[in-house]
Amino acid sequence: MRAGIEIDRPRTEVFAVAADPLRDTAWRLELRRIAGRAPALGAVYAEVTDVGTGTFAAATEVTGFDPPRRIVLRLRGGHDFEIRRTFAALSGARTRLDYEVLASEETIQAVFGAPIDPALGRTLIETVMRANLARLKRLLEAEG
Repeated sequence: MRAGIEIDRPRTEVFAVAADPLRDTAWRLELRRIAGRAPALGAVYAEVTDVGTGTFAAATEVTGFDPPRRIVLRLRGGHDFEIRRTFAALSGARTRLDYEVLASEETIQAVFGAPIDPALGRTLIETVMRANLARLKRLLEAEG
């Protein structure tokens, strides 16, 4: 599942917000709370998220960290996801953020708590991803 957006802010500023899981509650609609330490390779966060038909708790680990280019997160806790956020500098102090979520069909089924067509599940998750990126864009561009 993929979504992307262009943000009218420099890459370092976009990375500082979108690659810091502790700041995700400002722009990820489904995230209830998250706790941990500053982002770094191996950092682990405890998060509670509303997804599909319920709420779940997960341990989220930073498995890739290359400032200001990329962060990779791995969620574990019954709903195993890999999340990749990639940041590309564009002309005019703009940034392209690509957001990718990797999950098995079994994980997608578990998220929704009921049998669901995997294509529909992916579409619903991508819809949330796009809404989150739009919220992030508004947040960052309002700060500028």
